[in-house]
Amino acid sequence: MEVSLRSASFQDDPYTTLDTWRSRQPVFSLDPLPGWLVLSYDHFAESLSSPLLSTDPRITAFGNPDTVREKFPFLGWFLEVSGPFRHDSTSGHPLKQFAHSFFSGNSNKTLLSVAIENSCNLVFTGLAEAPLIDIYRDLGIRIASATMSNLLGFEDGSSEHLANLSLSLLQLQAPARNPLRVLAIDRAIAAAHKLFSNALACSTNQTPPLISALVRMLNHEEVERDEVLHFLVSLIAAGIDTVANSISYAIFNTLSMGATRDLLTWTFENRWKWVREYLRLRPFTILIPRYARQSCHLFDMFPVERGDVVWLSPAAAFRDPGTFPRPTEFLPERDLRRVPLFGAHPHHCVGAGLAKLETTMALSSFCQRFPSVNLQSHGRILSDFSTIRLEGTLIARA
Repeated sequence: MEVSLRSASFQDDPYTTLDTWRSRQPVFSLDPLPGWLVLSYDHFAESLSSPLLSTDPRITAFGNPDTVREKFPFLGWFLEVSGPFRHDSTSGHPLKQFAHSFFSGNSNKTLLSVAIENSCNLVFTGLAEAPLIDIYRDLGIRIASATMSNLLGFEDGSSEHLANLSLSLLQLQAPARNPLRVLAIDRAIAAAHKLFSNALACSTNQTPPLISALVRMLNHEEVERDEVLHFLVSLIAAGIDTVANSISYAIFNTLSMGATRDLLTWTFENRWKWVREYLRLRPFTILIPRYARQSCHLFDMFPVERGDVVWLSPAAAFRDPGTFPRPTEFLPERDLRRVPLFGAHPHHCVGAGLAKLETTMALSSFCQRFPSVNLQSHGRILSDFSTIRLEGTLIARA
């Protein structure tokens, strides 16, 4: 059976198409992207923790920093210092430990909640009279960038700047072949590098806790300056867009089900269960790249060479009937506590705690502010075969 990500069926409805492919067999050789496509949940979960697979693109020819740096110095820099946050052997890196503690620990929950609440108030107040609202551009990306601006100590006007940088940098999620596109990424990294270099250099007693903690780590020589800068750039490159998608999808699915008022009858904790089931049923991440560390037989069956890409599909794995009974139904009471919605093991998302809190608070705030809106239209955009974004999806007042 030929599997192609350029097929009309995949472009029109990736979820149903992936379900069909998975029902035929769990792993496919992929066209037109090189490598293997992993569809079943068991193989997906095994791959997340496999020592044979890495998230480090430097294994590939495209990801070689020396090659890239000749024409694109800042992208080359970004790839060169990415190792401590990607390799299994460095899962205990101080910056990883710090990020998990800062974004998921109880000590900062009030700080994060205030930042999110202020961002929602700012965004929703600005949209109070808007007849049409783009779920991704007007809600998701604005709330996510405003929250990050707040946490980093930037003024409100900087949130638009961070949003634009995020939209440029998220193209890092897939190998780029267009030189003009890579140049745009390089320039965005350069701008972010300068922005955070200044923030670290100008630390004062009024500096927000996130930057202050990173400056203290630098002073105690636990981490290198380039590693801290890489971490901050990554918050924009991956964190903002990921949370923006999560918020957008939660709102979109709630409106699609006509469940805006129903959600408000649930406790805050149960609202997260609601969001979590959305992320399982219709995850916005279609494919996640992993790279073979060495030549081997994947799952003792499929031959891969060092540097080959193994594409993991959450959109297929999380709808696998072998793991999730009635997989195409929305069942918020479903127990998903052990399902790796945010990755697993060394590759667990360092901002998962913030994403959970921000998505749940944003959805709750939206439903309270706009209980009578309805879905006007929607146009999904499949970006680089890897992510579905709800850009162009409109909501309107009833």
